[in-house]
Amino acid sequence: MVRLAAAIVPGFRVENFWWALAFALVLAIVNAFLHSLANR
Repeated sequence: MVRLAAAIVPGFRVENFWWALAFALVLAIVNAFLHSLANR
């Protein structure tokens, strides 16, 4: 999904698979945190 966004969004670049994986993990953690705040 992150690599697809890099292909579509101009100026957004992902160097390799590991950076995409790291970004996806950070994004998942932030998403879970925000959802936990919204469900209060």
